[in-house]
Amino acid sequence: MAEKKESQDGFKLSKTKAVVIAILALVLLSSLSYGIYLRVNKDDSTDEKVITLDEGNNSSSENMDKAGSIDENAAEDSSVKIEDDKAVASERKGEVAGVQFDPSTWKATDYKEGEIKGDSYTVKLGDTLWEIAEARYGSGSQWKKILTANDIDYLPNGNPLIIPGQVLVLPT
Repeated sequence: MAEKKESQDGFKLSKTKAVVIAILALVLLSSLSYGIYLRVNKDDSTDEKVITLDEGNNSSSENMDKAGSIDENAAEDSSVKIEDDKAVASERKGEVAGVQFDPSTWKATDYKEGEIKGDSYTVKLGDTLWEIAEARYGSGSQWKKILTANDIDYLPNGNPLIIPGQVLVLPT
């Protein structure tokens, strides 16, 4: 049998009831805390708009006020267009660093050993670090030499990004 305990107020509670009440209080407190957390950290990104500048306008700081937010009058200016995220994405589909190409026709180049000589190389469409290393060093597995010798950015999936026209240093 559960042992009954008399509190200072004269109420009698069994140990199991006291444990159940304590657990319910913790669950309620946790739920309340989580709800407050979600409310405070609410993501308003669905209401944000993308601002693009015409190519002729190189300075976006003219359209910013001192607090760093976009000046509302600047949105009416013909040099600034506020567009939907999807419209901007569909406009720029297939464009990387100003180079237009159709990703469905992209093919990796297939270099042979010794085709690339010298201490530098200008990236062409279809190049990969693996193929460049294979042509320069005879083994594609040497691609990390090129990666560490150059300031190469990464794609969101973690793969290194090389862009046509980029000049790579090819260490010995």
